[in-house]
Amino acid sequence: MKKLGIIIDSFSSLSKKEAQDLGFEFLSLQLEADGKLYQDGILDAKEMLETVRDAKVVATSLPTLESMENAIKTQSEKYEKVLYLGINHEISSTGKYMKTFSQDFENVYVFDNHFSGYQLVYAALLAQEEYEKHQNFDLVLEKLNFLNENSQTYILPESLDYLIKGGRLKGFKKFILKTGKLIPLIEYKLSGHVMVAKLNKTVTGALKKVFNKVLELKETFKNLEVHLISGLSEKLNSEVLELAKEFNVIVSKVCIASSVTVAHTGPNAVAIAFMPSIEEFKK
Repeated sequence: MKKLGIIIDSFSSLSKKEAQDLGFEFLSLQLEADGKLYQDGILDAKEMLETVRDAKVVATSLPTLESMENAIKTQSEKYEKVLYLGINHEISSTGKYMKTFSQDFENVYVFDNHFSGYQLVYAALLAQEEYEKHQNFDLVLEKLNFLNENSQTYILPESLDYLIKGGRLKGFKKFILKTGKLIPLIEYKLSGHVMVAKLNKTVTGALKKVFNKVLELKETFKNLEVHLISGLSEKLNSEVLELAKEFNVIVSKVCIASSVTVAHTGPNAVAIAFMPSIEEFKK
């Protein structure tokens, strides 16, 4: 049977080695900290977060154009069909370039999505499993669309400084958030935009709102994948896991946020991402 080739980027929280071990082609988004350029997913993930924390000036950019072209060419020659699953085009121009480069290859498809962190890996593995089983690429896209539409991610930043400086925050007047003492809960929308969903008096209150969202989705889907995308704050990471237990929610994956993510959310921010599990597709 023909297999489905996957191209994934470092927004997935994977390292290059981890991606290669899964047979994926890997794209490194780039981080610039105090004038020095780093390839995301190459160095230790925690060290990269510390680099963001300690830097006075940080910026992010897409993978090198050469690496994108090479990834497409390599995978298109290996596989009957190739799927790129990566960062949304609203927060990075990577997807736009990948679409342009893939126009010369009929078997390469760029899937627009709002998956975050390890959700991208999970979606890629589901896609491969479904393609090997049915040999129907349209069916794969149909199931990925369903998964994407029922996936949610909420981000709890320690402060809004990084989001405001990076220009990623939409939907609220910045000066109100700068002067207010309320804690924002950020939603990564289906459109790819990042917006303030709720303002909360406490961190615990914000996290409880997220876990209530998880329970709401569980009313529709019995089996869920719930992931913690962690930052440097052990206190905040631990609070998420403790509250998950209180809500009887199983966190099936904990991964460290990519450096290009924390460059815009802050190194101590956490995200909770959840979606239907593969089991829901076997019914």
